[in-house]
Amino acid sequence: MAEAREKVVIEVEIDADISNDLAGIERRLKALEDRQRALNRATRGASDANRDFDASGRRLRKTVDSKTQRFQRFESVLKRFGRGLQKVTGFLQKFLMTFSKLSFIAIAAEVALFTAGLLAVKALLVTGRVAVKGYNLALKGLSVTAAAVAAGLAVAAAAIREFQ
Repeated sequence: MAEAREKVVIEVEIDADISNDLAGIERRLKALEDRQRALNRATRGASDANRDFDASGRRLRKTVDSKTQRFQRFESVLKRFGRGLQKVTGFLQKFLMTFSKLSFIAIAAEVALFTAGLLAVKALLVTGRVAVKGYNLALKGLSVTAAAVAAGLAVAAAAIREFQ
């Protein structure tokens, strides 16, 4: 078997002048502190804006809640008004239905009376026509009678002249 040998070499460099490194670290720490202050200033403005936004949200919520309550009261008033209006319109509807029924009955009665009047006028016209025909017949009869009387008188006058 072969023997293995290993050699490990560690080199360590030690800088005795660590002041440069410390100054660099201090510069970096100062830069980080400056950056943190700038970030704090920026976030302070954001937190102020956030606080203002929260206050605005609360005011808006209060306003919305009060408007919601007003609208709910208005809605309840409208519902009560609607119920009252339904009652009034119900009475009005009943009145109009009754009035329309009475109007229909009145129109039917008017038509019946008008029809009866027309029938009476027609009956009078028929009666008048019959009376005129009767009058014409009577005149014809009278004229025939008058003609017969005149002819009889003429015959009697002629007979009397003959005998004289």
